[in-house]
Amino acid sequence: MKVNKVRAEIDLDISPEDGDEVHISNAMMFACEQVNIWGATFRISEEAVQSVGDRFDNHPDRHVVHEWLASVKAPKIAIDVVRFLSLHTLAEWTALPKRTMKAHQNLFDEIERTANRLAHLMAETGSDYYRGGGHGLANARVSELLTIEEEREIIKPLEDAAELSCDPYYGTPNPRSSFPTVEVLLERIAKSAKRLSTEGPIHSQPKKRGARTGYFIRRLNQYLTSAFPGVPPTVLAALASIVLNEAIDDDLAKKALKLSERSKRK
Repeated sequence: MKVNKVRAEIDLDISPEDGDEVHISNAMMFACEQVNIWGATFRISEEAVQSVGDRFDNHPDRHVVHEWLASVKAPKIAIDVVRFLSLHTLAEWTALPKRTMKAHQNLFDEIERTANRLAHLMAETGSDYYRGGGHGLANARVSELLTIEEEREIIKPLEDAAELSCDPYYGTPNPRSSFPTVEVLLERIAKSAKRLSTEGPIHSQPKKRGARTGYFIRRLNQYLTSAFPGVPPTVLAALASIVLNEAIDDDLAKKALKLSERSKRK
């Protein structure tokens, strides 16, 4: 299982109970890759792990998951991949902002306005930014805002690499000029805020009864489908029962899969 670029936030070192550390590490890395495919950051919280406990090892519905993995001839590592994806999905729900549609849109609309306004004000200073002096804030590159310690960690290695690879005819390229300006970053923030406002909250009714169950089934289905295409609702129902410790049947899983998380702006 090849893992490419992986972004992860793992705040709990889970000791393997079945298999060696390499097996567990490979399972976690592969689960991390499946999460990254959907543009999310892999996370496992202590709260999620404690909430599930040892139900993956003793819950009555665990045989449904094992039989499905055997039917698709999944490798031995697969059960731990499923375990990590399930724990991530639960941790993701726990960390999810529980905002209403109106509160969500008001927040990101205000971020968009503020970012655009600040970029405009920086340009209105009428003069470029110069580190340690100058008379304005326009066109300030991020590299000019770094502290001495940050320059040592970020800029110096780039300058050393540029000097080693420079073209003798054109001279040494300046890595500092590759950094965007603050105005460019603010423009990107404003665009992202507008997109998030338009999309609405990731879950439009996060406090509604059954919202956690529906989110877990739909989101876990996305992650599992990336690794094991064609996940039956029976398996999703079993996993939801194991992780959420609730009685969830196939019909509820099928119903949850037909719904969507987001409600867009009217």
